[in-house]
Amino acid sequence: MTHAISRKTPLKKSFLVKFLCFLNVVSFAGFLGCYLFQVNALTEETYLVQEYQQRSKETSAENAELEMRLSQTNSLGKVKELVAGMNFEKTTHFRYIKLTSSEVAVRTK
Repeated sequence: MTHAISRKTPLKKSFLVKFLCFLNVVSFAGFLGCYLFQVNALTEETYLVQEYQQRSKETSAENAELEMRLSQTNSLGKVKELVAGMNFEKTTHFRYIKLTSSEVAVRTK
């Protein structure tokens, strides 16, 4: 009987060792797959950050150009051209009106 018991024990150990080896290989493959997935996601995020930084630089440059164009559009020379186009004339003589009371407008009946 002792011979039969000792013979079954190595078979159980052999099966257990094979099962643990299989479990290790499956776990390793799973961890490798997760690692590759995370490296891929990290690479994609890095690429997107660089792309967004480039777009930010381009937008900042465009904003600076638009600000410069706005300041040129609102310059005093443009205002003078606008006034000349509205047929205004330059005045040299001023005459002030003296009011007798503090009221600016009075309703009359």
